[in-house]
Amino acid sequence: MGLDFEKRIRDPVHGDIELTSEEIEIVDTEQFQRLRGIRQLGPAYLVYPAATHTRFEHALGTLYMAQKIINGVNANALRNRNEKVVSETGERIIRMAALLHDVTHEPFGHSIEDTLGLRERHDTKSRFKAALSGTSEVGRLLADSGILDQVVHVLSAKEEIEVDALRTMPGTPRIFPYMSDIINNTICADLLDYVRRDTQSTGIAFAFDDRIFDFFEVDPTSLRLALRIEHKGRYRTAVMSEILNILRARYTLAERLIFHHANQSVTSMLGRALQDCRGLLAVLDGPHSDFEYLREIESRGKAVARELVRRIRKRDLHKQIFVVSREEATAKRGLDTLVKRFRDPNQRLKFEQEVERQFKIRRGSFILHCPPGDMSLKEANVRVIRRTGELQILSSVEDDPPKGEVEELRRKYESLWSLQGFLASDHLYLEKTISGWLEQELRLHNELHTRQEALWEALGVLEEAFGEYRNKSRIGPKELKALKARTYQSIKREIQGALMGGRTLTRAHMIRILAKSGTASQSNKRTRRR
Repeated sequence: MGLDFEKRIRDPVHGDIELTSEEIEIVDTEQFQRLRGIRQLGPAYLVYPAATHTRFEHALGTLYMAQKIINGVNANALRNRNEKVVSETGERIIRMAALLHDVTHEPFGHSIEDTLGLRERHDTKSRFKAALSGTSEVGRLLADSGILDQVVHVLSAKEEIEVDALRTMPGTPRIFPYMSDIINNTICADLLDYVRRDTQSTGIAFAFDDRIFDFFEVDPTSLRLALRIEHKGRYRTAVMSEILNILRARYTLAERLIFHHANQSVTSMLGRALQDCRGLLAVLDGPHSDFEYLREIESRGKAVARELVRRIRKRDLHKQIFVVSREEATAKRGLDTLVKRFRDPNQRLKFEQEVERQFKIRRGSFILHCPPGDMSLKEANVRVIRRTGELQILSSVEDDPPKGEVEELRRKYESLWSLQGFLASDHLYLEKTISGWLEQELRLHNELHTRQEALWEALGVLEEAFGEYRNKSRIGPKELKALKARTYQSIKREIQGALMGGRTLTRAHMIRILAKSGTASQSNKRTRRR
């Protein structure tokens, strides 16, 4: 028979996505429509302008990908055992859970929850139970459909022990571990949609072939989802190629999007703003869009919060001035020690305020960014079925020909971690001084000095040029500070352009630029007086 589809929605990534009547009812609720206002990639649109797609599209896309996995699983089961694994009722539960897997998502959710650690994750059991309770619009519809408890259990199972426990969960209709695996485990519907959707919207070149859906199976013993990587004693090169393609794409998205320095800057600015108005973290429980939430912080926050949100909206982002690699942190201080200190919002804020007092700069001007230390490429833990029927984790298969590449991708993913310091653009003239202080205070090397050695040397020359100009023009400390704030970034860009062209800017040339700027400033002052 199969499900009865009543509506098609045209999607730019997947084409037509078909929905049943009960799914249409869910989509048409205010609770689900709220997802139209929450960007899938949070603040990444400030780096990639077209990255404005929302959790709404992603939810529909995850449902679509879940159906493709179901189709692959059932086709293989019919071929191997002459019976389907996923029943029609099971299909309804999986599709509904896929549709609702982000219903608890909040504005800038991953930034606030995962990266900054300021709030409990959106996908915990308590959050799903609250959002899908009998008093919520979606919860009532699920209860009427007879699958409320099943959907909540499938969505809430995150740890391996919780997923395995689904097979013994009481109640009718029955639920199974593979239902959770299909939606949100390693290589799953959630991942397969966002890899396609996020790469398309950001223009990051990537593709994986739909043939991967032909290799999904459910292990009959554990009832876990897996990919069969061998056939008749030989590796299936097609499926291994697609697994590696997906792992590469996952790494590339992290490297070029999530860990892009500008994206990290916005995230850290948002975190510091929320530190200044912690009461607004609770406002996330309301039906806010990204835009509305920023407006809420701007209108109700204190001075630091308002200033930082104003800068985010103008895209006047703090600049990266300090970077400590994972390798450096592990060798010098111990990564765990560093993460424990600076993942704590209070300790992080205390350190930031110490830097601001030390250099007499505006509150909120310096921000430290410390991602979680336990970064791992979880997709490398996808379950695979060997020629013997044995179920294994891909990364543990010792005789797997691509094992070297899997390990390399895992290592590279972990190495994306770095401790970073960001400084407001109007205080950037202090970057060399503050960077040096941070190196001494934390006893850690700033990687930017190694990466941009010639630039940092030239910035030292620029500092000398400021001093020489001050002596020649006899300006006071306030005038010098204003001059630095006004000219530093433009001269730095000129230095960078010269270095790229194989040239250097002499101190004399820098002084001429400063003199010209100083003359123009004096002229403007005289004009205003008239």
